[in-house]
Amino acid sequence: MKKEYNILNVIGNIGETWYHDGPTYWIRSLPFKPEGNESEKSSHYHCIRAKTLENSFFITLILASTTFYSFFKSFSNCRDLGLDSINSFKFGIVDVRLNNIINDYEEILRTTSKKCSRRYKSGYIEYDEYYPAKSKNLLDCFDSYLSIMYEFTEEELDFIVNYDIKYRMGEELNNHID
Repeated sequence: MKKEYNILNVIGNIGETWYHDGPTYWIRSLPFKPEGNESEKSSHYHCIRAKTLENSFFITLILASTTFYSFFKSFSNCRDLGLDSINSFKFGIVDVRLNNIINDYEEILRTTSKKCSRRYKSGYIEYDEYYPAKSKNLLDCFDSYLSIMYEFTEEELDFIVNYDIKYRMGEELNNHID
């Protein structure tokens, strides 16, 4: 990479990326405000505002990528996703040609989401639950793009796209094999 950036370099007031601070096998990163989760006590989503829509799309895809997920699992407590972890991740120049990928990613997230509800001490909440695993093939394409940026070898890219795949994909993996 010729020049390194982090999230702080692209923060602004135009585009939004929403991320969930408690990742499991996927980092839920959304290019839109999540439905529900209005209760302050139950909300685990946080907003990163970017200088441009393209920057926010790029941030969304970075956070959803397996490249970032493997970085997060390697350099964090593996439970809590905060701005410190996000800002530690360096990337190259933002490519504005990613609009098609982000549009497809958003469509998959919205069409595969499920309405859920939960009762807390603070009250009853309804929210949409999102499943980034449903967009694995699309995110693999983005990881291929990142592999060029980071100059990964084919073996390194293969390691990343298959990182913890058995656990991350679960039954989805079996459905793709059949």
